[in-house]
Amino acid sequence: MCFLNIPFQISSPFAVIITSTLLRTLSTPDFGAWLWGFVHSATRALVKSATDVSSANSRLRLTAVSTQPRISVLMAEEVELLSACHELRCRYGCIMTRNGTFCFCADGFEVGEDGRSCRDHDECAVYGICSQTCTNTYGSYRCSCTDGYRLQPNRHSCKAEQDPSESPAALMIASLDNIVITALNGSGVQILKFLDANGTHSLDFNHNEDSVCWVTSSRSAGQLWCAKMRKPSGFSKEREIKSVQSFHSVEQMVIDWLTGNFYFVDRANGRIFVCSWNGETCVTIIDLDLLNPKGIAVDPLMG
Repeated sequence: MCFLNIPFQISSPFAVIITSTLLRTLSTPDFGAWLWGFVHSATRALVKSATDVSSANSRLRLTAVSTQPRISVLMAEEVELLSACHELRCRYGCIMTRNGTFCFCADGFEVGEDGRSCRDHDECAVYGICSQTCTNTYGSYRCSCTDGYRLQPNRHSCKAEQDPSESPAALMIASLDNIVITALNGSGVQILKFLDANGTHSLDFNHNEDSVCWVTSSRSAGQLWCAKMRKPSGFSKEREIKSVQSFHSVEQMVIDWLTGNFYFVDRANGRIFVCSWNGETCVTIIDLDLLNPKGIAVDPLMG
């Protein structure tokens, strides 16, 4: 039996008794929605009737007949699901849903191909799980940082360690008109060099040599320039790197810190080529299956 008592100020007691019609409704999944809809409608009717009554005490009593048939159906379904879970023989645990029964595993593990066993989940295979280095362990993983970086309290990201004697990190930006330097938060923008060509196509910094190199382009040719930058206040010893290779269609350039070699992306000709530090030797390394390449990155630690 179930009772729902709602106090109201009405002139006389009001009782609603659920009959055999409701008994059939109890066996449907929509009983809950129907019941509360019924109560809501009855409540509104009672409140409307009570507006003309000055004072009275009564209650709305909702009496339902036994729901034993429905409970029996539920118990039968649960027994069937429990039996299905037992037949699965899950290694860790079984979950029962409306769509059936399935095995599941503890955190750090995943269900094997047989649908029952558990195997280690490689979190490191998920891109971005760690800022730099990820080491997969049994049932878990561990993030770490390369030399010069410190793991942050969130145990995922890395932040550069700064020597008190070193200048703070800065960002260099090359545009059509100039090359500027600014703090990482965008403050203190300072112009390092004005450009008299048609703009800079690419720029990179060589940490080993404390030098900056950039590629400029004019209507007929492109040029590769480098300059020393020991302080974030300007360039010195600026020079052009002469080469038999044309830099006119260069889209991107990066520097290998270990060898000093330059890597270029030639979008017009669909290739990537490399030149020695002095520009005397240039070799195409990739020229197949490249469609409008625009960027390149190298790993100086791996060479």
